[in-house]
Amino acid sequence: MRGADASSDHELIRSKVRIKLKKNKQNKETNRKKFDIYKLQQPEKRRAFSVELKNRFQVLDELDSVEDIWDSMRSGYTETAHKILGVKEKGQKPWISRNSWRKGRGKETS
Repeated sequence: MRGADASSDHELIRSKVRIKLKKNKQNKETNRKKFDIYKLQQPEKRRAFSVELKNRFQVLDELDSVEDIWDSMRSGYTETAHKILGVKEKGQKPWISRNSWRKGRGKETS
């Protein structure tokens, strides 16, 4: 831009910048699975879960290193929770309710 009075022989520059941001895609395999812990409120599920954990933790007495103990504890908890409790289902609402579909179909035939 010429004509700006800045007491200098430099010329001012004006520009426009466009930025496009991309959303990071998360890998579905790396997302943590949420276990259905509400099943632990049922006495039979709670009993089965505690018995399974006790059986898995009896093996820990035989292990020597801390890393082995930690790995077996972590895998014991996750495998037992997956086996007894299962993965929590996503509670997403349907995009269009059944009632809306019925109303839409009624308008098409009319």
